[in-house]
Amino acid sequence: MTPLAAHPWPTWAPVRPGCEDRWRAALGALRARATVVAFGQVQVEAVAAWAAAVREAGRVGVLQVPAEQLSATLLCAVDGAPLVVGLSHTAATTRGDWRRALARLAGCRSPWLRAAALHMPACAAPQWAALGDVRIAWPAERPAHDARCLRCPAVDRCPGPGSGRFGPRPLRAPTSNQFDLQAAPAGANAVVRVHGEPPLIAVTGSVPAAALARALRKGQLYRDRSDRALLNDFAAQLQPLQRNRLGVWQPRAEAPFAAEEARLVQRIGRLRGLVVDIGAGPLRYVAALNAALDRGELRYVAVEPDSDHLRAGQQAVPRGVFVRGVGEALPLRSGCADAVLMLRSWNHLRDVGAAVREATRVVRPGGLLIAVDNELFGLVRSPEQLARARAIDRDRAPFEHYRNAGLAEAWAAIVRSAPGHWRQIEAWPVGPDTSNQWQLVAERLQG
Repeated sequence: MTPLAAHPWPTWAPVRPGCEDRWRAALGALRARATVVAFGQVQVEAVAAWAAAVREAGRVGVLQVPAEQLSATLLCAVDGAPLVVGLSHTAATTRGDWRRALARLAGCRSPWLRAAALHMPACAAPQWAALGDVRIAWPAERPAHDARCLRCPAVDRCPGPGSGRFGPRPLRAPTSNQFDLQAAPAGANAVVRVHGEPPLIAVTGSVPAAALARALRKGQLYRDRSDRALLNDFAAQLQPLQRNRLGVWQPRAEAPFAAEEARLVQRIGRLRGLVVDIGAGPLRYVAALNAALDRGELRYVAVEPDSDHLRAGQQAVPRGVFVRGVGEALPLRSGCADAVLMLRSWNHLRDVGAAVREATRVVRPGGLLIAVDNELFGLVRSPEQLARARAIDRDRAPFEHYRNAGLAEAWAAIVRSAPGHWRQIEAWPVGPDTSNQWQLVAERLQG
């Protein structure tokens, strides 16, 4: 994670009511991306207004709080302020203080508060790496170890203050969301005939034969017309194929991507209030989001585990709030959201049931869940394209699909994980006349 350069907030512009003019002057002179103010130098009732002024100036406000002073009352008091809470330690800080501070931050479900470490003892680093979502480059160098840690006989094997619930979860085995077709050997059964190609046969790999046959029945076969080993824009890189009456696959007269994407953009454009984007990834719909944010119709919170995507998203949508996190444990308070988006992130969730329960918790009654993802599909590639794809180092590739769920499976998971809480209001499954992308809109019911 790239550190965010920070300078101290000037003492001549105190964070207290009536000093707004001084804040503006201080922000005009500030050269760093972030500024840090000590908790002992602020009046809590002025923190929200100060943080908003810092944010409007395109900066990041950091409230430096000693671990022993980070209370649930303080977090509640500054909830709603676009702040980074920066933990620090003093001569009075104990290991128990760090445990309690980390636990309070882990339990904080405000969409506005983010966390960072300032003057952190080295023993806390392993826990912080799993919890923190902002890294601050503070000018003062901190020691390699807290002095008390150096006197501890367990310093070399200590995992840091905290509990096992901050640790990483075991990974599920990923699966591919596509299969390739290559020239069939003589006498092969179950060949696929594509216009302009020799008889082809599917390379199943880890994909079950039944799933492959189902994808072909749904018409999900495409020609790869890109020069990339990894596909990232289906509309531009894939030519949809369809099977004619003779059983030969040929290019479709009309590609379905544009119409389906326009329908989704129209639905997103009608959203108002607080919108939470789970697994935002590389952002699409930037123009629509920025327009709604500029008009004051929308508040946008992106929850994304990849720090590179978070940085890029914050630059593209500067009025949005970007939080490092996962859909299975949303850093949001209950009933705060008007809509939750899962746009092409459903099949990336490690625990769909937990993510649905979290979405049910944070969406208010009458709010929406909009889920979109891709089903399994086949690719017709040239020998050069196949060679390029097979040369990818799979240990480094973003190969993180955990399932190829369709709309029916997704809806069944919602009903199973949150029975009686959702009503399906719009649904577009995958079929021979569509792309491999399904769309689902559900409404949160009372209770």
